[in-house]
Amino acid sequence: MAAFKEQLILAGDIGGTKTTLGLFTRGARRPVQKVSETFESRESPNLETVIKRFLAVHPAPVVAACFGIAGPIINGVCRLPNLDWEISAGRLKKRFRWPRLHLINDLAATALAIPLLQKRELFTLHPGKAQKQGAIALLAPGTGLGQSFLVYHGGNYVPVPSEGGHVDFAPVTPAQIELWQYLHQTMCHVSIERVGSGPGLYNIYNFLKDTKKFEEAEWLNKCLQELDPVRIIAEAALLKKDPICETALDIVDTSLAITREGRTVYFCSAQCRDEYFHREQQSAKTPHYAGRG
Repeated sequence: MAAFKEQLILAGDIGGTKTTLGLFTRGARRPVQKVSETFESRESPNLETVIKRFLAVHPAPVVAACFGIAGPIINGVCRLPNLDWEISAGRLKKRFRWPRLHLINDLAATALAIPLLQKRELFTLHPGKAQKQGAIALLAPGTGLGQSFLVYHGGNYVPVPSEGGHVDFAPVTPAQIELWQYLHQTMCHVSIERVGSGPGLYNIYNFLKDTKKFEEAEWLNKCLQELDPVRIIAEAALLKKDPICETALDIVDTSLAITREGRTVYFCSAQCRDEYFHREQQSAKTPHYAGRG
């Protein structure tokens, strides 16, 4: 059991699959982590239970707490779209009696960290020239498809939360139209996160299997019934162990790439927009996405 005497900040990343809690001290540029632990969200009835378990192992004088939650916060309350939890700032403050407590959208929390990242913490997918003080868009596929963006205001970047993962999935190819029709049979609303997320990968796998585009391997069927299907499909695709898994991941990647380009146009400046459409015209005769991403 790690006990702390110094005053600490409790921070949490609350998602539909996992909940990570950590204790931090203030740093010169960004907080310094002392300890963290990750829990399976669905193994607990609520966030209070997870916090209690964490602080029982890591007791500390908490002077402030902040939780980034995968869902919209309205009047200090969040009902998670992908988890049967209701998180209330008032209830948490009453239960734990912290002097300061904030609930924020998880992607707004992630966005706050972007200006603080160092070069070694970044990976460039496609090189380009960033516009000074331009808007920054953020996509985070996981249990859902989290989105947010940053705008420059008053000398700092300000995060703006978004529930853009719930916008309609807009198919642009015959194959995507067929996928939409398949999903719409069982879903009244086919959003982009039904495709561009972990569960989306499983949805696409089932589409490819049920429409007889591929034959499912016996070993794969057994693994999917016994283990986490999303993890099994992703690993099989990356290791090139099964063509149906590879194709499913390709479709997810292509859908995310289209979403990224859409967000670029949506959030960027006129200069960025002109450069984007110039590139579109130059590559009109070439498929936009060959392979992954």
